[in-house]
Amino acid sequence: MTSHRYAELHATSNFSFLQGASHPEELVERACALGYEGLAITDHATLAGIVRAHGAARQARLVRPDFRLLIGAHLEPVDAAPLVVWVADHAGYANLCRLLTHAAAQAGPRERDDVRPMARADAPADARADTPIDVQAEPRLRLSLDDIGRHASGLLAGVPLAGVSDRRPTRGSDAAVRDAGPAHPARTRE
Repeated sequence: MTSHRYAELHATSNFSFLQGASHPEELVERACALGYEGLAITDHATLAGIVRAHGAARQARLVRPDFRLLIGAHLEPVDAAPLVVWVADHAGYANLCRLLTHAAAQAGPRERDDVRPMARADAPADARADTPIDVQAEPRLRLSLDDIGRHASGLLAGVPLAGVSDRRPTRGSDAAVRDAGPAHPARTRE
């Protein structure tokens, strides 16, 4: 009987608001229970789930020494299709941290009206009509494909297929996204 090896390369935890439902620890525990070789926590524009996932992975390695936790993030550049980036080495981790910090700084302070509460379903119709529904709770990061290229050393990048069909890249970014390809090292522009 042949043993199949598998690692989940794009898992979002509950640190990706309205995207992931499970705690990072639960994701690691389940991946180990299913016999995965590894798991990549790739939350949306944050590394917030990595610390808890790392603690769970250390515990999991007591039982499964071959289990690997991969560090990454799901990024949505303003001028390209969404990307998933993974850390390949210590320099890559430092660059991903710098990239996320740069993106947050570019976005500036969040506007007070950036997040609005949803109207309750049982509220009167006129109250529901007057309450704008916008549940975008994560900061809107300003990030370009060039920003990613400047911080690419030590990172691998892939394009989630759902992201390509859901959001068409803007003019000029098609070739850069296509050339990067799945799990191919991100390239800087000369």
